[in-house]
Amino acid sequence: MSRGTRSGHIVQPILSPTSIPTAIEKLSAAHDYLASAARAQSTELGRGDLDDWGSRAKRVVVDIVAPCPELVSAREHNFVEVVNQCATLERLLDALAWANVNLRSYEVRVCHPTTSSGSKASHNDLVVADASTGAEGHFEVSDVLTGIQKELKDHASLRVFTKGQVAVPWPTARVFLVLSRELGERLQSPTRHGLRRGLFRYETREHPNRQRTCIFEILPGPTGATA
Repeated sequence: MSRGTRSGHIVQPILSPTSIPTAIEKLSAAHDYLASAARAQSTELGRGDLDDWGSRAKRVVVDIVAPCPELVSAREHNFVEVVNQCATLERLLDALAWANVNLRSYEVRVCHPTTSSGSKASHNDLVVADASTGAEGHFEVSDVLTGIQKELKDHASLRVFTKGQVAVPWPTARVFLVLSRELGERLQSPTRHGLRRGLFRYETREHPNRQRTCIFEILPGPTGATA
């Protein structure tokens, strides 16, 4: 069906301490539910004339009806929005799977599956912390395919690099980018301004789904200079 959609989160944030396996379980349930609902609705895209196919496709909505997983809002959402949300959830789940192995003593403190800047407060997309030591890991998550603007926006959000200058002092938290494979490959180019000038470096963190997702830890470069 094609009609107006309502605003609001598709997947609600996690804002209280939650174990990483529990967060994975809840977000996986949300992803699978949304993907199934969108796939069922996508049959409408095969109908009608081609002359207005794009206009109609943008307006197809997915009905999210109760009962649904805990984090999913029971309302209707734009089809394209649901597709984008599922892709972002896949990156987020890859980040959590990596953290579950490599940051085993950590727990989720904040998780914003809806990653637009207007949908979250001052936190990053994902914040994990060690309950005993207080050590933190901050993640910015995206399914964007290309674009330096997204990279710069994430640098600023993680407080490592903004307005041409590396953060001094460097954040005490470990900071990560979780990206589509396509954007990740572009960001590793030695010609990029920050990498070329030694302002920071990306270290790849290996995980099982590296064919679809890149996880980079951002570390300070040797110079700490300005761009």
